[in-house]
Formats: sequence, structure tokens, C-alpha cells
Amino acid sequence: MAHGVVNIVICSQLWYVGAVAALPDILVTAINRKIYEFIWVGKFEAVSRCTLTNHVNKGGLDFVNIKTKLESLRCSHLYKLAISTEANWRHLAIHWIGYQMRRYNTSFASLLIPHTEEPSEFYNKPLVTFRKLSKLNPMVELADLKARSIYRQLHAANASTAVVIDKFPQVDFLQAFKKFK
Repeated sequence: MAHGVVNIVICSQLWYVGAVAALPDILVTAINRKIYEFIWVGKFEAVSRCTLTNHVNKGGLDFVNIKTKLESLRCSHLYKLAISTEANWRHLAIHWIGYQMRRYNTSFASLLIPHTEEPSEFYNKPLVTFRKLSKLNPMVELADLKARSIYRQLHAANASTAVVIDKFPQVDFLQAFKKFK
């Protein structure tokens, strides 16, 4: 029940704002804290947050990792930029991040396009996420940067197995975890 309320009702309102605005980290941390207080109805968290965001097959409840989701939504702007959309914001995006992305698209390096060396706060966050993703997968292409695939890759890099699985490797917890769906 709490899973649906958190992922659908509470977080869905956050996704749009987080995708088009650079939310301060302190705000994201505060929202995350309130969500987990809602889930646990108090201060004590019986299961780690990292475990709760794991897939059900890995001992989690498939809760969304808010920070990772926001990173993936912002990074998906690079995908939209790569597919050569004719939207007006494209010129502004190339101005802010074209210089840093010139290695992935040579047209961004044109001297006919004004660039800045320092991206704005909003565009710096997708660049940081893209660099993190590039370290995980050096063959990443701009055309592969859809929000869902970015989230999966970033989440898989930060995922950990449930403590109970590590303590009792001989037990098959898969059936038990599926009942929590």
C-alpha cells in the first residue's frame, strides 16, 4: 500500500518539477526523509533505504530512489538534445553544454554557435550524471540516454543485496519476496 502511495501519488508530482528545475539537494533530502517517515510511521527504519529500493526479487519493495530518478530525468535532456529536436530550448542547451558535449556531437563544436565554458547549475547536473554513467559504461551514446535506461543503470550500480540474503545464502527467499508485491 505505502509503495503505491509513494511511487504514484507523492513522487509523480516531484518528477516534472525535478526534470525542468534544479532542485537543491537539501530539498530532495528533506522530501526523502518525509517519505520514509511516512512509510515507517516514526523514526526507526527496520529495513535500509537502499534495500527498499531494490527489486522484489532482490529483497526490496521496488521503491523509487528519488535522487537517482531525478538524475535520470535531468540526464534525459541530453537524449532530447542528441536526437536533434527543433525545439527552441535546443539553442539554449547547446549554449550551456555544447562545449562539454562536443566530443559526442561535432556540430556542437562549431565556432558559429556561442558557448560557455561553465554550464549553468541546471545543465551541470545532467553533465555530472552523464559522466557518472560514462564511468559505468564507457560505450554510452547520447542516443541511448532515455530516462528509464539511465535510472536502471544508475540504480544497478548503487544496489545492494538484502542483509538476510547475505546471512542465509542457502535459503531461497525469492518466493517470500514475491508475496510482498
